Amino acid sequence: MRTSILNLLLTVILGQNVVLSQIGVTYNINGDNHEVQSQRYGYSFHWPKKWWIASNTGGPYFFNYSHHYFDAHGVRLGVPKGGAEIGIISDAQSHDAGSIDKWMELDRTAHGFSSTRELQLPPETTIRRAVEAVSFHDDGDSRHKKITRTTAIYFEFQGGILAAFLRYNANDPKGVEYEKTLIAVVQSFRPLTGVDHSK
Repeated sequence: MRTSILNLLLTVILGQNVVLSQIGVTYNINGDNHEVQSQRYGYSFHWPKKWWIASNTGGPYFFNYSHHYFDAHGVRLGVPKGGAEIGIISDAQSHDAGSIDKWMELDRTAHGFSSTRELQLPPETTIRRAVEAVSFHDDGDSRHKKITRTTAIYFEFQGGILAAFLRYNANDPKGVEYEKTLIAVVQSFRPLTGVDHSK
């Protein structure tokens, strides 16, 4: 997830329908109703209004700051002041760990967690299990010394494992609002009708 964000070649989508095929994933973006659908993973969900969505990442990725923060190659290090970003990724695109616990253990080893907790989500999501993990990262730039907070929600959905990652500056006064936005995104997940999930 973090690697795909740093290697982003940016295309911003608002108010239009786009069909994408990246890294073996096909998903549709409907800008009119802020809906993302994936035939491969059998989901639909809504991304936050007034946020941008980048169309050419391996998994859906959206942010609330100006796309001018990306350079000509689409690379951006750190999150701008007052900014936040959310990305959705599958286990197959990440570690291919095979379970929430194994995926979290790999991330815990690489990044450390300051806290974890089991979440109870509405039954209409069909999410069987969801676990939230929080970590903090130093951006490594002594001139600006920013600490980035990452909240990850790992969840079982339609026979697969997905994760939603939220990143923002740890001292951002809108942090609580961003956390609520992340939960709202995950709670908006629904099974995509007409998809055979047994494959």
